[in-house]
Amino acid sequence: MIMQIRKLFVLAALALCSLASSAQITLSPMYDAKESKATEGQKAIVEARLRSVITSMKLVSGYNSRFVLACKTVPLQTEVAGTKMAQRISATFAVGDARTKSCFGTSIVEFTGIGNTEEQALTNALKNIKNSPQLRKLVDKSKQRIIDYYNNNAASIIRKAQTLINGKQYEQALFELCAIPEDCNLYEQALEMMEKVYETAYGDESVQLSRKELGAACRKLADEYATNNCPESDCSLGWW
Repeated sequence: MIMQIRKLFVLAALALCSLASSAQITLSPMYDAKESKATEGQKAIVEARLRSVITSMKLVSGYNSRFVLACKTVPLQTEVAGTKMAQRISATFAVGDARTKSCFGTSIVEFTGIGNTEEQALTNALKNIKNSPQLRKLVDKSKQRIIDYYNNNAASIIRKAQTLINGKQYEQALFELCAIPEDCNLYEQALEMMEKVYETAYGDESVQLSRKELGAACRKLADEYATNNCPESDCSLGWW
């Protein structure tokens, strides 16, 4: 009964998701808010903006994945502009491996927000975080480092996934397999395994999915697993 409910959930999710391919590189957003003293609402704004930046570069915005787009903000000058307050912030971005705490590079971009109060101006400055030439250059330079990692480790990831499948730990297996990008030399092998896992555990013979739709379904299940089971990466990465 539970498995049937899960199948219906996944099929319904296909109608709502963007059908982003699981073949893309995955980055998870990470906001180090210690110095900014941001409120919970402001933290949520920055995470949403980072997710928007990641998807704008045609990458997958993941949950608790190995590779991250990290951000730290520091308030700079606050000015009075007529009856409004203007707040300038410095945002430092970094891309790297959160598990080994290896930083691939950093970039600093400034943003400004205007509001009726200093806090509102800061909130609006955070809302203005967006893609930029500097940030795109940082991510583009980091992509090859990520692809190199998967080229060197995909075989062991696939072996781990097979062990998980043997133990009927299907969502965790999909979480491992979905991380392997299309540019990896073992991507096709990972994709074939994903297809078998999905058809075995979640498939519905009455519904024929394209490869793109199946990739989206597997990604949905992998994200659900990561959200519920994987610990969030530590923001104390030492990259600043």
